[in-house]
Amino acid sequence: MKSNLTVKLCMVVVAAICILSACTKMDSTYKGFLKDGEIRYSKRPDSIQVFPGYERIKLSWLLIADSNATKCRVYWNNGADSVEVPVTRSAAIDTISVVISNLAEGNYTFSIYTYDSGGNPSIRKDTTGHVYGDEYVNSLANRLVRDASLVGGMPRINWYSEPDTTAVGTEILYKDGNGVAHQIWVPLQEAVTRMEERPLGDSVQYRTLYLPDSLAIDTFYAPYETLHLQKAVPIELDKSKFAEYKLLTDAPLSKYAKAGMAGLWDDNIDKNHFYGTNAGWESPHWFTFDMGVEASLDHFVMWQRGKDNTSLLYANANPLKFEIWGSNDPNPNGLWDSTWVKLMDCESVKPSGLPLGDNSDDDIAQALAGETFNFPDDTPPVRYIRIKILSTWDPADSDHSFIAELTFFGVAE
Repeated sequence: MKSNLTVKLCMVVVAAICILSACTKMDSTYKGFLKDGEIRYSKRPDSIQVFPGYERIKLSWLLIADSNATKCRVYWNNGADSVEVPVTRSAAIDTISVVISNLAEGNYTFSIYTYDSGGNPSIRKDTTGHVYGDEYVNSLANRLVRDASLVGGMPRINWYSEPDTTAVGTEILYKDGNGVAHQIWVPLQEAVTRMEERPLGDSVQYRTLYLPDSLAIDTFYAPYETLHLQKAVPIELDKSKFAEYKLLTDAPLSKYAKAGMAGLWDDNIDKNHFYGTNAGWESPHWFTFDMGVEASLDHFVMWQRGKDNTSLLYANANPLKFEIWGSNDPNPNGLWDSTWVKLMDCESVKPSGLPLGDNSDDDIAQALAGETFNFPDDTPPVRYIRIKILSTWDPADSDHSFIAELTFFGVAE
């Protein structure tokens, strides 16, 4: 029993000696690797952001407050190229950034290291980015134009929607009548651009701007294109949208005007298809109607009452001198305030010049064909029309008036 115990003790002693020997050898090996001291690493960069540009790129990253980094180095092209970035530390978290220029267009992998004062590097931190160049620039196209015209003498550009989500807007360049250059910014959501002055030569240049990445440090431009502005072709405004818009000071309807104000736009100049104001009202007098749409007016045609009784032509209560006024927000009190702007002065002209009561065949032919009155080029767009009758062909009937038909031509907004 005693000899067994002795054997066991001997085995334990031998095992202990072996373990101590092994530990001694391991420590010796480890110290060999660390003979110059413990390995130290600088803290690596954090939260890298990439900002692409034209033949360049910007990189930024954070250094935490307790970092001992004194410089950083960025490598690319598999380590063939690099740039050193000095670090000036503060007590807070620092943002370090560098712009790398003269890069060819393409994709890049960047490796970033930090170094402490002893030259010890951090563990590598990689990031990727794309550099844009002429290949990308040459692929850019300008926003498509639906039409570009002069409306009321002023430019109006209708745009197609911009499908490219990297486009940020369009700029228009033009010179005014004095040769002074101006620039207009057109945001993506703007479908119609109305310019407030007529450009020199009736033309403008435009180009669309792009940001291929939300973090891009450069804006990219499509090449300039020239837009030639032509006078918009006026069309007959839709009479089905016309309606009476009676204001407090408007002349009352004549009891003989069976068609009411609708007789002005029913495309019929026959008997009983006219509009008239009540006799004995006052002179001058006026009436108002709604065209149903805001429009830049080009001209209108007026037909006198008298198709079935030509003795009324250039006579009686057919208008001789009158004014056309326009508004987009008339005051319901009917007063002549700033909501109204005079669009034009009008005068009916008899071709023959014969006195009252005498009409030539040419006079009658013109009256039945309708008289045309042209609005000035700078006429502003309006929706509501007010006709102010100053005098009629027979001065004795100037306290009232009648008109067979009106047709307006223009460009709806």
